[in-house]
Amino acid sequence: MRVRKLFRSLRLRMYVFSVALFLAVTVILVYNNLAASNILRAEVCAEAQRVLAISQRRLDDTLSSTAAYLATFAYQNVEVETIQRTTPASTAYHVSIERIRRQFANTSPGYTMDSFFFYDPAQSLYFANVNDIHSPVRGALTASDALTAKQNAGKWFILQADGDDYLVRYVRVSHSYIGAWVRVRSLLRQVQKDQLMDNEVYLLDQHGRFLSADAPLVELDPQANLQSGDFTFVDIGGRRYLAVTRKIRLVDYYLTALIPDASIANRQGHLTWVIIVASAGAFLLFILGAAVLRRWIVRPVAQLTAAIRALQNGDFQASLPQNTYDEFQEVNRAFNTATEEIKALKIDMYEERLHKQRIQMQYLQSQIAPHFLINCLNTVYQLTDTNQPALTHAMLRTLSQHLRYTLSSSEMVSLAEELRHVENYLELSAIRYPESIVLVKEYDPAVQDARVIPLLIQTFVENTVKYEAVVGKRLEIHILTSMVREQSRQSVHIGIWDTGGGFDPQILADLQNIPVYLQKHGSRHIGIGNIFQRADILFAECRFAFSNRAGAGAQIDITIPYISFDEGAHPDESADR
Repeated sequence: MRVRKLFRSLRLRMYVFSVALFLAVTVILVYNNLAASNILRAEVCAEAQRVLAISQRRLDDTLSSTAAYLATFAYQNVEVETIQRTTPASTAYHVSIERIRRQFANTSPGYTMDSFFFYDPAQSLYFANVNDIHSPVRGALTASDALTAKQNAGKWFILQADGDDYLVRYVRVSHSYIGAWVRVRSLLRQVQKDQLMDNEVYLLDQHGRFLSADAPLVELDPQANLQSGDFTFVDIGGRRYLAVTRKIRLVDYYLTALIPDASIANRQGHLTWVIIVASAGAFLLFILGAAVLRRWIVRPVAQLTAAIRALQNGDFQASLPQNTYDEFQEVNRAFNTATEEIKALKIDMYEERLHKQRIQMQYLQSQIAPHFLINCLNTVYQLTDTNQPALTHAMLRTLSQHLRYTLSSSEMVSLAEELRHVENYLELSAIRYPESIVLVKEYDPAVQDARVIPLLIQTFVENTVKYEAVVGKRLEIHILTSMVREQSRQSVHIGIWDTGGGFDPQILADLQNIPVYLQKHGSRHIGIGNIFQRADILFAECRFAFSNRAGAGAQIDITIPYISFDEGAHPDESADR
């Protein structure tokens, strides 16, 4: 029983699996070291580099000695001077041509050149040590600007003729050219023959193009091999080759050997099968290890991650299932216990916040009721002094309606109710200020059922009457409502403005920051302060904007979310923002 419980430990299982995986990897590495094909390739390429280095030095010597011979011949041979200062009509002219031709023929075996030539375009004279009247090189030299191009002067260059490549060098003496050329294919065959190389050797230009007609039609970056000191793989005709490159010192060309990769694989023999079997074994072990890790670790961790993510998104029903491993079982049990405790704590905090908000709303409404009652009773008192029973009766009737609305315990009313209450209040105020207060209203029927807090509009209207109403002076109070669309939702806009003197500049400046206004003026302006606080509790978003209207008085713009009073949420839900 004890051994069984110990084996259930994830830690022990991971230790055993790690040791087994380490031993398997060790065995695979041993086999891979025994069958390291890259080492064999590196050895083959190193040998090819050594052979190419010898060939490159010999080729440099051949090109260098040929260039030196051409320079010496051009400037020290008297026959060249004779041809230049005589004419084809003289015997000396033809004798010198024949002597130079024999000198070319005697010299040619000592250099790996296909031909030495003399060319004088001024006299349309061209001859060589061989009869090359139909040679494509002769036609290319005499018909093109190859000899007159500045970039070809003083160096070996490639001349393309009849689909083949030739290496050419010349020396100019006055208006004559003494030069030599060799077919690239012939030059490379000689190099390959001298070094007894089994691999094909090619000449590569600085753009990576293989030269000569029988070269492969691919391009290769010669600088890659030179910088890495290694080899490059290239695919030619469906076969894979190792390309080894060596730069020729005297020209901007590269000797390149192509070694068939299949020939290296043949040297490996049975090691190829060892690599295949070892690779297959490593792959199977990887599959097995991945499956085991997924079952033991990945799946439980994924379940834990998903549960944590659900908890972060507010899903307190998230839980983790039973697990067969002791470590994950303990983690899952702790997570489920913590989730239950968080859910209970959130419910307690939610109920406590609702309780506090109810207490705060009751306190604010208890401040509003005495404030309205005192103002209204003062008005009734003034009417009784004037001995106007009819107005007094009307005042008391209107006052009873006003107090019934004011003292209501409702946290929300419809906008239509609030507007009727405002009109009722202005009727009361008109008794105090006869023929002074005029209400101008522009109501949008689409927003009449919107939910608002009680006294939202009346408080600001009352403030206007308190500071701007004067008996005998006309005071217009404008109230307008409309529906506005903000992003993807609808809002209600309520505008209130008058024709009075407007806000005091200091008060207007304080109203731009409502917390500052409440701190400085909350004790004197209880009604407005209550509106701010109740709106902050009951609305997720409620904006107030205060300004002085051009050509008029104070202006208040209120924007609240549109929620139909008939289908609005319960007041307790509105308080949970």
